[in-house]
Amino acid sequence: MSSGFECRVENAGSRVLVAWSAERDDGVSPYRMHLTTLELDGDTFTVVDTEDQQHVTELPQWRGMCT
Repeated sequence: MSSGFECRVENAGSRVLVAWSAERDDGVSPYRMHLTTLELDGDTFTVVDTEDQQHVTELPQWRGMCT
């Protein structure tokens, strides 16, 4: 299993966190990946989108901190 995230600052100044996790069923086949997009609203993150992807061969290089 692998995971990571990326923090983005949108044009309107809002902060968005995109988190992902990926796993392989047998350790060899392409990944199944789940993406969750959260938006910071005051002191609370709110989930604004989720997406599941199948047959992913390259994982994102997103890693980092929201500051």
